[in-house]
Amino acid sequence: MKITRTVTEAEACWPCKQPRTRMKIKYLWSPLLLLTATTLFAAEDKTGQHYIGGGVGSVVCPSFTSSLATAKVKGVGSVGYWRETSAFTHYISGFQTAYNLQTNDTCDIFGNFTNEQLLAWLDNYCQANPLEKFGAAVISLSREDHSKRVRVCR
Repeated sequence: MKITRTVTEAEACWPCKQPRTRMKIKYLWSPLLLLTATTLFAAEDKTGQHYIGGGVGSVVCPSFTSSLATAKVKGVGSVGYWRETSAFTHYISGFQTAYNLQTNDTCDIFGNFTNEQLLAWLDNYCQANPLEKFGAAVISLSREDHSKRVRVCR
């Protein structure tokens, strides 16, 4: 003997509506999380004033100097060194690209320097200015080295 039971509409729809409800909530929260998780981006206004960027650009100088010290202990050129410094060197590269594109008579703002020389300058700057952010240090470096930039691409 087979027992049958009548299923209500709410019970019948429960399995199909549950994932949709979760998906709706996910799509509702995703934009909100993105808005709250983002930080400022790098930019320059018409007067030439730079804005500090997000990511490692907003890291305070003591965090950078600490990461660089840890990297040096792991050995320049080692995988550990690269892991400690890669976010900072990538930030510098992004800043460098934007600067080169936006600045007249400039092929490469940091073209006469190695990554190690750039990191050493930034380390010295950050040790002397511990309240600054890494992005401010990069901006100071670009201002100081503007006259030494590579002007013509070959």
